[in-house]
Amino acid sequence: MISTHEMFQAFSPNHKYVVSVGSQHDMIVNVWDWRSGVKVASNKVSSKVKAVSFAENGSYFVTVGNRHVKFWYLEYSRSAKVRFSFDF
Repeated sequence: MISTHEMFQAFSPNHKYVVSVGSQHDMIVNVWDWRSGVKVASNKVSSKVKAVSFAENGSYFVTVGNRHVKFWYLEYSRSAKVRFSFDF
């Protein structure tokens, strides 16, 4: 996990994706195909994120913050787009 000035990032174990969480003011979680620079998924969080980390198998990542722990599951479709959803 890398953290710099309210922005957090984590690479997937296969190094294909990077998750970034913006500042307290935008509160957006983005999943990027970092090699191509394409944002493949995005969602808003309702509270400030303090950390983000991928699971060892890369099928999900976790955000942790003020009064929350969210598990974001990556869903791969045939069109090669990534969608993600969270479980609380």
